[in-house]
Amino acid sequence: MMRRTRTEPRHRLTRENTLDEAAFDVVTPESAYWVGFLMAAGSITRAGTRSPAIAVTTADEDRTHLERFRAFVRAMDPITVGTRDGFRDASRSYLSVQVRSGRLAKTLARYGVVPYKTLVARAFELENDPHFWRGCIDGGGSIAVSRDEGVRRPVISFACRSRELAGQFADFARETIPGCDIQEETRTPRAYCVTHTVVLRGADCVRMARALYGDGYAALPRKLAAAQEILREFGDDSVAPGKEAVACIGEATRWTPPLSARPGTLQPRLF
Repeated sequence: MMRRTRTEPRHRLTRENTLDEAAFDVVTPESAYWVGFLMAAGSITRAGTRSPAIAVTTADEDRTHLERFRAFVRAMDPITVGTRDGFRDASRSYLSVQVRSGRLAKTLARYGVVPYKTLVARAFELENDPHFWRGCIDGGGSIAVSRDEGVRRPVISFACRSRELAGQFADFARETIPGCDIQEETRTPRAYCVTHTVVLRGADCVRMARALYGDGYAALPRKLAAAQEILREFGDDSVAPGKEAVACIGEATRWTPPLSARPGTLQPRLF
């Protein structure tokens, strides 16, 4: 005769009991930065009755930064590899991580990160926050030294498909650097794609690099390095970020979930 035995269900560590759904509830330098990064390099999608999916995409070389985002929201979702389709990027792969949370999506919408934001993106509450704009530059801008008629000049730019978001960055630049020379461009690299770009060059670029990257907070390592190089070569070394800040930001750190995670509890941040 077979006897049925009762077994206690095993505890399963899932996304629901590790994800910090309060990560963006309070504006901090970290949360403002990641909102900006999501505004430029993230997306929110809905599928049926499932929770909204919040995805972040980076280049292959930025895996460490993607891991930092996972640590910030305490996510266990895997990093996936994909290949870009279409013009010029057909052979380039990218990395992506996706988390699902209705609460996170609702909070991000408060700042302007909403589904289908590409053409209508607009920042709310954070339009004057340098941490937010550093995230936008890291996700959708560039900072480098270019040659203009044989002369080396630092250049910082932000490009997006939303005219309003580009205009907000231009307004932030005018407020941060009174009297700066801003170049605003609208380009159509493809018949179905219009891009709005805001560019600062020379001394204005140096001032913007100092305003965005000179505080030692979270930043994409390769763009932080470019900003530091510009500050060393074209600016005052005394205000450039120190080596301690570089080591803190550049070091790869993984977050290991606790054995008994409690929803809503905060963990130490990486930056």
